[in-house]
Amino acid sequence: MKDWKLTSKAWNLPIPESDLDKIIPSLNSLELSFRPLVEYLTMEEESSLIFRMTEDGK
Repeated sequence: MKDWKLTSKAWNLPIPESDLDKIIPSLNSLELSFRPLVEYLTMEEESSLIFRMTEDGK
């Protein structure tokens, strides 16, 4: 399972730890449901890339 608290900290998400404790079971359940489906995605469908544009638009 993913460490959702660590992920939240890494992304600097403003989610209080008490709120994370409430939603982590749902996040774990979603991950268990969707993880097996990932193997069927093609490279064109995989959307895990993150695009960040610089301030000058390049």
